[in-house]
Amino acid sequence: MFKYTICEPLNPTIVDKGNVTAEQFRNVLQNFPWIDMLRELENAEESKVCYSPSLELVDPKSNHSLAISIVGPESELEYYIFYKRPKTITKRKWFKTVEVFKPEYLTDRTGQSEKDVEDAFNALLEGNFELLESRWG
Repeated sequence: MFKYTICEPLNPTIVDKGNVTAEQFRNVLQNFPWIDMLRELENAEESKVCYSPSLELVDPKSNHSLAISIVGPESELEYYIFYKRPKTITKRKWFKTVEVFKPEYLTDRTGQSEKDVEDAFNALLEGNFELLESRWG
């Protein structure tokens, strides 16, 4: 079971959609109104805009999540993929290396395509963290 939320351009509140199965989320993704929300954003007064159209999926078991936003004019669409997960990173401190655990380590990739978005969500839904790390980590 997964959890998902959406950010609507003119709604200041993140909408918690609750629990969803992998198959239900694939249906949500296939029918998500990216373009309609983007048009709403483009036609709104700047002072009323709260978010870029966004969709977040969280795997509560692993604490891995993806948040996807769409930006740009319709003729030049691109997606931003944000990948959050627990990770131990190595840092150099003075003359030695130190491992530091980050419970919510975040990386982002801009200039992503609709296919990249589909691939990323499918990797999370299938628990393929190696693919997520190699492409969006």
